[in-house]
Amino acid sequence: PITALRQSAPNKSNVPRLIKAAVQNGIVFQEVVGTKAIQYGLGRKAVMFDSSFTQFTPTMGTHMARIKSEAAAILRRNRLPVPAHQLARDEEHALQIAEQLGYPVVVKPADRDGGVAVQADLRTGDEVVSAYRLARQKSNMVLVEQFAQGNDYRLTVFRDQCVWAIERVPAGVTADGRSTIQELVDSENANPARGTDVH
Repeated sequence: PITALRQSAPNKSNVPRLIKAAVQNGIVFQEVVGTKAIQYGLGRKAVMFDSSFTQFTPTMGTHMARIKSEAAAILRRNRLPVPAHQLARDEEHALQIAEQLGYPVVVKPADRDGGVAVQADLRTGDEVVSAYRLARQKSNMVLVEQFAQGNDYRLTVFRDQCVWAIERVPAGVTADGRSTIQELVDSENANPARGTDVH
C-alpha cells in the first residue's frame, strides 16, 4: 500500500500548489483515471491540468518551448533579445563555441527544464568542459550560450492572461566576517520568507 501511495503522489512541483489553491478557493478537483491529469471544477467550465499544462496548451508551442534553440529562433524572429548560442557536438566543440561567443557563458541541456544541469557564468575552459559533461548526462543536446546578467523571472500565462509571476533567485549567502558558511546557510534557511518547499 505504501508503494502504491508513493507512485500516486504528484511528482511535479506545480501540482501541490494547484491542489492547495483549489482547496483554498473551494474548487472541486479529481484525478483523471489513467492519466497524470487532474480536473479542476465540474461540467463545461472544468479544466484539466497536467502540472501547469492544460487542454488549451498548444502542442506545437509546448514542443518549441521545450527545445531551447527552437524557442530562441522564434523569439529572435519576433525581434525579442536572445543570447547568442550554439548546440555543441562534443567537449571540444563546446570550448570552441565558448571562445567564439566570449566568456562568461552558460552550458545547459537544450531540451530540459527546471534548471536541470544548468551551469551559468562560466569563465574558464575547464568549467565549460565540466558543465558540458554534466549536461550531456541529462541530454544528447547541449547548448552553449552567452551569459546574460540580470534577474530571472518565471511567468505563468493562462488564457492570454499572466496569472502568476515569480523572481527566481539562486541560493547564496554573504559572509559577515564572523560566521562559518554552514552557520550562514542555516540562518538563511531559517528565514520564513524562503518558504518550506523546493522553491
